[in-house]
Amino acid sequence: MNSELEKGTPAAPRSFREVAEGIYRSFRRPRVTVIIISALLALFLSGLLIPQKTLFTSREQFEQWNADHPLLSLVITGLKLNEIYVAPVTVVFLALFFLNLLAVLAHRVPHVLRRAYVIDRRSAVEGLEKVKNDPQAHTIVLRGTTQGAAGVAAGQAASFFRKRFWSVMTADDGRSFIAVRNRLSPLGFLLFHVSFFLCLAGGLLVMYTRFSGNLLLTEGEEFQSNIAQFRKISREPKIFHALPELRIALRKVFPTYEGSTGTDLKVSMQIQYFKEAFEAVSRINEPIRKGAISILPENIGISPLFVLHGPGGAEASGGYFILNVLKGEEDSFQFPDLPYTVFVRFYPDFTEEAGKPVSRSLDIRNPVFHIRVQEGERTLAEGYRRPGEGIRFGAHELSCSEIRYWVDLLVVREYGDTPIAVGFILGAVGLIMRLIFYQKTVRVHIEELDDATVLYVGGNGEYYQHTFREELERLAAALTNALQQTREGGTAL
Repeated sequence: MNSELEKGTPAAPRSFREVAEGIYRSFRRPRVTVIIISALLALFLSGLLIPQKTLFTSREQFEQWNADHPLLSLVITGLKLNEIYVAPVTVVFLALFFLNLLAVLAHRVPHVLRRAYVIDRRSAVEGLEKVKNDPQAHTIVLRGTTQGAAGVAAGQAASFFRKRFWSVMTADDGRSFIAVRNRLSPLGFLLFHVSFFLCLAGGLLVMYTRFSGNLLLTEGEEFQSNIAQFRKISREPKIFHALPELRIALRKVFPTYEGSTGTDLKVSMQIQYFKEAFEAVSRINEPIRKGAISILPENIGISPLFVLHGPGGAEASGGYFILNVLKGEEDSFQFPDLPYTVFVRFYPDFTEEAGKPVSRSLDIRNPVFHIRVQEGERTLAEGYRRPGEGIRFGAHELSCSEIRYWVDLLVVREYGDTPIAVGFILGAVGLIMRLIFYQKTVRVHIEELDDATVLYVGGNGEYYQHTFREELERLAAALTNALQQTREGGTAL
């Protein structure tokens, strides 16, 4: 029997619930939070040391760096450290951070609600008679007494605090109470931490719903939610692929130049977002925002109307052609089903200097085109023409009858701005509640003696105890004065 006792009784295996509770208790500890945050900081700082893909201006430059550092690039690429902000290791630690935050919140919620006196108010007003043992407590003595004077004094003292916007909770004996300033301040802890989840939700929505594309429109042209109209799509969403119901009608473009330098740009548009139609004007770095859509003009050029006349003057073809020639570049276009290529240079404000054609400014004041018509490698016609003047080649004549502007619009659609904005607001409100409008508590206990009524007034503040003691001293003095004035006015205590 003794040998059996020496061996000891094996411990009973723990249940799954006990194991889970043990992991939960360990996971919510501050040490774990510090470790996770430190790991995230190290990962984000490594993004400043490790060349990230987004820093390379071209794929060729990225591949050249890989060729110059073959072993290092193999490790970095394999672990996706050159995309550190979306790398699997970063995602894992971010997930751990939010799980840890959730565990801490779940543990702290009851405690915070008790501190804000939302639940378990009764326990807050128990044992208030201990305040008379507080060396920092103030004693107010009211000489002369009558039956029930303690209750009357308690009511008057409670009214004193209520008039100064303190929340008052009275004990069952009617002679003790606590007065709390900024009672809901502890809820700022919850607001601040919940803001992290809102920012996470908003960030995920932005990441997975962001659409970005460039749309070319000529004055008078419309866009009708057709993805095929986009010149370039820079970012395709992972979810919500379809654009919302959107119509953009480009009305007028108003560029302003000083010489060859653009100083301002106004783009007038009519926009219909779902059922709401409105007129809007966008300027440089001033996008039009509506719902999940943002529209910003990035570049402009001219879109002249070229008409090709055939034998006998009949119109053979024509249309508005988007040309990037506003700043002296040469561009070209072709007529459908015809073998001609038309090369164009444009002089918005034509003049000649030293026998060479130049433009005085980019304002369209004296427009002149240099036109060269080719068929294959053979030049059929070449010359300078103003709008309305034709250039002939064979039985055809080409002329420009109108000049309009085109605009390259950056259209961005993303959801998530609202949760992020609300998250930042809640976070700021939570910090203000905790650090500025912090909680202060005054405890009052009243005793009725044979010849006097005695009030014991103590308390504490969450922060800045020295400042609170000074405030408590002022409150006690004001309370004494108020009670004395009430007594002198004839109210029995």
